Amino acid sequence: LHRDGRSLDFGPIEADLDGNADAIDIKNLEISVGPVRLRGSGSIGGLGGSAAGEFTGVLDLEEMLLWWQPEWANRVDSNDPLEFGGEVSWSVESGLQGGVRLTKTPVRLAGFEFDDLEANFRAPEATISASHSSCGRVSLTVSADQTLALEARLHDANPAPALALAGCEVPPHRPEDIRISGNLDAWTTLPMTVDHVKGSADLQVRWQGGRASLQGTAGDRLVIDHLSGHLFGGHLEGSATIT
Repeated sequence: LHRDGRSLDFGPIEADLDGNADAIDIKNLEISVGPVRLRGSGSIGGLGGSAAGEFTGVLDLEEMLLWWQPEWANRVDSNDPLEFGGEVSWSVESGLQGGVRLTKTPVRLAGFEFDDLEANFRAPEATISASHSSCGRVSLTVSADQTLALEARLHDANPAPALALAGCEVPPHRPEDIRISGNLDAWTTLPMTVDHVKGSADLQVRWQGGRASLQGTAGDRLVIDHLSGHLFGGHLEGSATIT
């Protein structure tokens, strides 16, 4: 497999099949694609009208990113291979659907530690969810109509790794030990632009020397229902509408 002058080896493939006119039984299937090793089993119905299978695998994420998008490899700090498992099925009636999840946790990626990381697909949507018991859960859903939805339920989450992963420049004199709690729901269309983002937030932010809370919505206009802050003994409250 080739991408912008970079190559990824495909194979070998090993298969143990048993079939007749009604169905094909996949007793064992092993595939290697560069840094990915897969092993699975399943079945294919007569005339290809349906298929189902289960699989396990191992992925060297850093090596995969070096092939796909090298600059991402530096942002995703993953030293250990990722072990995963899942299932996939297809039928004329329901289309393609499946799921994959980490089977060995916790894992550390891009400065975050996860004890649950999974992806699920059922046409026309795909959802990626990640969580850790100490900081909450985040889900991202992409639909075939190019809409992107984010749902975050946070508890003392550190935003610094996410900002670094997104390539955002962080002010050098930012407050230390920023932690965010609360709910954030947002959706937009792709390609994403700021004026297309809609959503709602109910967040509390704390840092060394202060804290703040924000409740508001974003749509055709930005409505801040309540904003309050405490900083070095002072107190601020307000609300605003920005069109």
